[in-house]
Amino acid sequence: MDKYTRYVVQEAKFHMKRAEEILTEGLADPEKFYVENNKEWRDIIRVFPYLILACNARREEEERERAKSV
Repeated sequence: MDKYTRYVVQEAKFHMKRAEEILTEGLADPEKFYVENNKEWRDIIRVFPYLILACNARREEEERERAKSV
């Protein structure tokens, strides 16, 4: 199996396992799962703008370094 096919199979396995976890945990206590899952996404959304700023700052720094070396 080449590396690309192996990657696709590994991704599918990962997501199938995650789907099984969601169903198992979610069906055990749907309300708790809903609340916890939404809290995680709210936290991610709060951090996202800072992640974008950090990525942009890093990109600008790399561009300045490239400009200096030319």
